[in-house]
Amino acid sequence: MHRVDGPGNVAGHWVAEDPENNIPGTQITEDIMEALQEEVCAVIESRGKVLNKSNNNQLLESIMEIASGADLIARYATIGNISLTGAAVQAGGDWPAVLPNGTIVLVRAQTIPQDNGPYVVNATGAWSRLNTFDSSAEISPGKTIKVTEGVTLADSIWMLVTDAPIVLNSTALVFERKDAASGVKYFASGTALPSSNIGPIWHDDYNSIMTWQAFTANGAAYTGYASVLVGSLLLDAQPTPRTGYVKNGTSNLNRTTYAALRGWAMHNGVMVALGVWSAGMIAVADNGDGTTFRIYDVRGEFPRFWDDGRGVDSGRVWGSGQADMLKAHDHPGGTSPYTGGYVNASGTGPNGYNNVGSTGGSETRPRNVAMLGAVKF
Repeated sequence: MHRVDGPGNVAGHWVAEDPENNIPGTQITEDIMEALQEEVCAVIESRGKVLNKSNNNQLLESIMEIASGADLIARYATIGNISLTGAAVQAGGDWPAVLPNGTIVLVRAQTIPQDNGPYVVNATGAWSRLNTFDSSAEISPGKTIKVTEGVTLADSIWMLVTDAPIVLNSTALVFERKDAASGVKYFASGTALPSSNIGPIWHDDYNSIMTWQAFTANGAAYTGYASVLVGSLLLDAQPTPRTGYVKNGTSNLNRTTYAALRGWAMHNGVMVALGVWSAGMIAVADNGDGTTFRIYDVRGEFPRFWDDGRGVDSGRVWGSGQADMLKAHDHPGGTSPYTGGYVNASGTGPNGYNNVGSTGGSETRPRNVAMLGAVKF
């Protein structure tokens, strides 16, 4: 690059023509225009782009990529499967209005993951892959894409984490979110949960950090966002459950509203048949109405850590209830006039021999404090 050096320049600067004072304007020469062109093209081509006469945003896109530290820039991203055609708003798209023709979109949640990748929008037909991401040779693990706008994914950075070798249109392309600053997205009360994995989120209705989880074992069929502590039992110091919790012993939870909690219970073997379920055990059961389920009811119970092979409380099954019991013991008595010197436990013996009377209440218990047991959903 060089400063203008054609006729009429003043110390390498452009000068406007001034006819009244007979001062000529700086002449535009071939070499300065060539220098300007090559400087601009060098920035664009350094990002792996092919110069496109119809796209006047290539320099801006390249500068934004350099500033972001990402390999590519996309205006929007997807949050679910979409049709790769046209410019309309789609349920799986994270854009709020019709897309301008030529917009770059990171497609990252297709049902067929081989179709993922950055695309250029064609408002009247099929989208095409971005020209720097349209051959196997151009695609390598670790490539990053900065998404600049969107309803939920604005200012996010995504990395291609698929292992090499990658064959375009054959290998599943998986993008994971990598930006730290916006790693936890906020969702206000009443907002629907995202339908695809956009990284960890906070949701006011659940009062919790939530992650994308898959509960698929033991007949469970839930894949979606769930609280990181879903199913946990909180011993709380207030009489009503906090937001994101329900009282233990609740027997009519809707299977759809609390789908993550039900899926977690099934996946982890906590779900039992209704006829097996009983209060006092850690178990969940579907009710016979086909729409609700009940969770564990441990009201009035003392918790005890599972023995799990230690041998202190041998033979216990995880989550099982246990009846009260007194450890076997003796009651030493005084001298008896009867052979053997026994003690009468009924307290009604004749002739004044030693008696053990009855005392106590309806249960054996230590000192304790009543607290609320609440279950995380």
